[in-house]
Amino acid sequence: MMNARRLFVVVLPMLLLTAPDLVRAQVRGAPGLAPGSRVRVSLADGERILGAVAYQSTDSLYLLQACTECQARPFAWSIISAVELSRGTRHSEGSALRGAAVGGVLVYAASRALLPTSDADGDLGMWREVAIGGLALVGAGVGALIGLGSRGEQWESVRITGSPD
Repeated sequence: MMNARRLFVVVLPMLLLTAPDLVRAQVRGAPGLAPGSRVRVSLADGERILGAVAYQSTDSLYLLQACTECQARPFAWSIISAVELSRGTRHSEGSALRGAAVGGVLVYAASRALLPTSDADGDLGMWREVAIGGLALVGAGVGALIGLGSRGEQWESVRITGSPD
């Protein structure tokens, strides 16, 4: 009899703590979509919509889109076939160029600061400048490769809870 009481004392609080989650699972929506999250929504008619989550209710998902002048546009959960959440950053055309610029400038500045300005005989002059330029070109090349290899935007499917299927 004592074991049943101990089991009851342990199980009852766990049931009480999970009850709100069980009730919430019956409500329509997509948990994990925080306001401001970048999402891609697929509608039942095949249209895809890109936007940021404004908020969600039990019957609609409200998105902010650039074309709607910052007003949240509602999409009923009944016409949404899939929701995908953006992971990573948008990949743009100039990532290699930006990487080259950053790498070149950083290596140029570091070379200027670290390479000696003169040797025992006097001045290094032109050879120092050639070394700095060569190192800056290598830095630009490495930066461009890093920019090309940077991970772009990845999309993760979000489960829509309470769907009728």
